[in-house]
Amino acid sequence: MEHYPGGRSVLVDPMGVVEADRGLESGARTLEASLETVDRVRELFPMFRQRRL
Repeated sequence: MEHYPGGRSVLVDPMGVVEADRGLESGARTLEASLETVDRVRELFPMFRQRRL
């Protein structure tokens, strides 16, 4: 991925995988979040269970 000194929209999942990259184009993009991926990431990174209140 190249660096551009302006607006650029990229959707990256918690594991660092680029899910969508609009580049320098204008517009919008929607994606559905996989609940399986959310559960897997929460198991790998249990930060909310480790927080102190």
